[in-house]
Amino acid sequence: KSFAEAFKVLEREGFLRHLRVTNQEDIVPALVMTSILSFSLYEHVGMHLNLFETDYEITYPNDKNFWKRAFYANIIDKINFPSALLKYHGNKLMGSRLDSNKEELSNKYLDDLYGEERIVGDLYEKKSSKDYLYDFF
Repeated sequence: KSFAEAFKVLEREGFLRHLRVTNQEDIVPALVMTSILSFSLYEHVGMHLNLFETDYEITYPNDKNFWKRAFYANIIDKINFPSALLKYHGNKLMGSRLDSNKEELSNKYLDDLYGEERIVGDLYEKKSSKDYLYDFF
């Protein structure tokens, strides 16, 4: 949790930009989300490019989209493990999905995405690095 909060401070201050890319059906990122539902301390950070079979979605982990992310990460929906692991957790499929969305994605820039409130939600309304100064001492 502390890592994720520190990461977000660096994003707010413009010192850090991060894009995590996944295939929608990949079970590996779902395992992390499943652990969140069981009160694990791990959190995904940064911008997320979620590749579907014929489309994509760009999100940022925030309170407003928690249940949507939990639904996408539903491990029961991805129960055909381990065949799903071999098929969906790889660069070949990811590459072909990126290629199929290349024209539209080539017009997207990470700094611009961090500036879109509809994606990052209340990221910029929270504490700045100066506000955290005394939290660490």
